[in-house]
Amino acid sequence: MIDTHAHLADNRLDAGQIIANMAVNGLKKIICASFDLESSINAVNLANEYRNVFASVGIHPNDADKASDDVLNQIFELSKNKKVVAFGEIGLDYYHKFVEKGMQNEVLIKQLDLISQTNLPIIFHLRDAYLDMQNIINMHKHKIKNGAVMHCFSGSSETAKFYTDLGFYISFGGAVTFKNAKYDEIIKSIPLDKLLVETDCPYLSPEPFRGKINQPKNVRFVIEKIANVLRMEFEKIEEITTHNAQKLFKI
Repeated sequence: MIDTHAHLADNRLDAGQIIANMAVNGLKKIICASFDLESSINAVNLANEYRNVFASVGIHPNDADKASDDVLNQIFELSKNKKVVAFGEIGLDYYHKFVEKGMQNEVLIKQLDLISQTNLPIIFHLRDAYLDMQNIINMHKHKIKNGAVMHCFSGSSETAKFYTDLGFYISFGGAVTFKNAKYDEIIKSIPLDKLLVETDCPYLSPEPFRGKINQPKNVRFVIEKIANVLRMEFEKIEEITTHNAQKLFKI
């Protein structure tokens, strides 16, 4: 299994212990995702220390007010590290309203400008900003040269199709296991070659651990749910999502 999105540097997690137990927990690789400059630095440091850990770097929309030109330049320099396999998570989040929409849009576009100068795929964060994100993607898709994933996807089947038609991947996390979640039809709509899984740990613990601190090993519950929805063997979904992650992130 590959957890394509884990905030492994979060101080609520014992990263060393998690990494030491990867093999016994069936984990092949973990991508340590970032949301600001400090987390990007920490992710790169972790990735440099451990062979099976990789990093993404970027500024989350909820941290867009911290994205000065100097910070963005430092993120860009970090992106050149050989263990950095993606730029993200970046995007739009109109749910929390921590940062006003105009600034989120501006910082997203600035990061797309930087990404166009790299060979990295993009990890997109998207929440309650579907139309604005589609407009930005349509205007700037020429800058997306090495693929992208909509992480922890929570949109509609129609929204998913917009992105898969562009060749983007769709990644699901623990929310698909929630008892009142309505993901089955969305999961069924995703082409198998565009399917990824993640934990977004320490957030979004799947059932039966909802409300507790999430860990990368729990990605198996996401795979299990998808396998049940698609009426396929666990091992087949594990194989497909591992292959897709290796292809997108070149790991």
